[in-house]
Amino acid sequence: MKPNRVNFDFEEALYRNDPLYKSKKIVNKLEYIYFLFNEEAPLYSEQKYSKRIIKYYLDLFHHNIQVEYNVPYNSWWGDIEDFEESKRINSKVEQTKYLNKVSLIPKDIITVNELEIVKVNPSLEYYYRSNYGFSGLANSIISKRSQFTPPRDGVLGQYRDVILSFGVTFRENDFFICKNIIEKGKFLGGEIITINELTKLSFMDHESIEYEIKQIIKSIKTFSMKDWGQFDSFFYKEGSEVKWYKVVEINQRKTMGLVVKKCQNLFGKGSLSFAEKSTRDIPLFHKDQAGLKFFYSPK
Repeated sequence: MKPNRVNFDFEEALYRNDPLYKSKKIVNKLEYIYFLFNEEAPLYSEQKYSKRIIKYYLDLFHHNIQVEYNVPYNSWWGDIEDFEESKRINSKVEQTKYLNKVSLIPKDIITVNELEIVKVNPSLEYYYRSNYGFSGLANSIISKRSQFTPPRDGVLGQYRDVILSFGVTFRENDFFICKNIIEKGKFLGGEIITINELTKLSFMDHESIEYEIKQIIKSIKTFSMKDWGQFDSFFYKEGSEVKWYKVVEINQRKTMGLVVKKCQNLFGKGSLSFAEKSTRDIPLFHKDQAGLKFFYSPK
């Protein structure tokens, strides 16, 4: 059985149009989250794991931990086997064209081309999302400017006063919701919530939100031609009115929402974040490993 490489460089490979593209920088920092999933296949890594580090993850997750090096591997985070189809489905530009047609995004959202000079209102703030990107790392806020030149193809819209950001992960007829902790468009953590928790901040009841989510999933399946996936969404304020930006983007790959869900399955209800909040927090990483350090805070 081939080991799995946690290809967090998936989106960058799509952007570069190179299925063989690899970047150790992001992969080495976060590949430890693979151990949460108790996959049958070992982890493929290009950094060494000592016996002491392996034992740490074994004691933490209570299932078999294996790592292999310098062997053929499968890509685990995102599918590069059907590379052209992965490019189409995960393209923010292609998604926006479709979502506009089915009225699932605000009317001001537009696609922009790399190095195109885009005129904007200097009195407004805008949010730019790169055509391909992971956890908001390639996105930016545009303000106090009369024009904008995108560094890559992407999507541009007015910056909104977000009151709740969340992602919906689905497979066939089931779905779960992850509340996202976002700062300036970047993912900093999350926790699993229910539809009832959405109703507290929205203008809709439980049945209406559930119906809308199922309709969105149905529409996304038409676009992706897959029975699984994830979409990001948020509620925002416009004046005194609460509105719903139904589909910010579609992710046809594994997501941090799945990581949060796995943490809840192992450790109970709680939240995932980069910041340690109390002595009860569980570090999901070994202290000797450099990289992005996630903590899980059980409630």
